[in-house]
Amino acid sequence: TGLGRVRLYDDDAVSLSNLHRQILFRVDDVGRPKVEVAAERLRRLQPSLRIEPVAQRLTRDNILDALDGVDVILDGSDTFATKYLVADAAEITGTPLVWGTVLRYSGQFAVWHSGPGAPTDSPGLRDLFPVQPAAGSVPDCATAGVLGVTTSVLASLMATEVIKLLTGLGEV
Repeated sequence: TGLGRVRLYDDDAVSLSNLHRQILFRVDDVGRPKVEVAAERLRRLQPSLRIEPVAQRLTRDNILDALDGVDVILDGSDTFATKYLVADAAEITGTPLVWGTVLRYSGQFAVWHSGPGAPTDSPGLRDLFPVQPAAGSVPDCATAGVLGVTTSVLASLMATEVIKLLTGLGEV
């Protein structure tokens, strides 16, 4: 879409179990850092794209630095702890957050935009889900599974919202 810069955060390596739902990766990428492989693939798709891969987990210590200069956050993380950390930081900084999650055969996505500079009465994650669920309260992907195409559908919807936020086209 001609985006200028993307900052990727992930501390995980490509696993064979990722391949059916994470389409940037191939079998020969197994064991490599996800952000490194994703950056290489995205640069091949759009050579003018500036990609900053950061092979780290987002934490309370680095989240605000990670959001420095970011116009929109796209969160496809897979733990409640990370999702709430990102949502709280988005609210602190007033950065719009396009959020998605999948499990089994379904998924959810939303655009949260609260905090400084956000439209009046615009919701944040904690407005709908005030308390972070306990770790292990919901089965993870390894236990419950994920239909690969579900991630593609949700990712397309999320990407559409990011484009709308960045361009001002359509209604978010």
